[in-house]
Amino acid sequence: MNKGINNIEKMAFGIIDIAGMASVSRGMVFNQIKIGNLKTFLCGRRRLATRQAIEEWIEKLSAN
Repeated sequence: MNKGINNIEKMAFGIIDIAGMASVSRGMVFNQIKIGNLKTFLCGRRRLATRQAIEEWIEKLSAN
């Protein structure tokens, strides 16, 4: 296995990853997507968010 691949930082995260990063439930993540607070995109059937989108969302939450 190529050691360089292990050092690559993730560029997009799934719903479970996002919930874990923010210490919230999956339901809260889906709700935040639904009301437009968290920007996501589809890749096939998976819903993903970039690190930047997640950081912006967390900043919005902390501002309220």
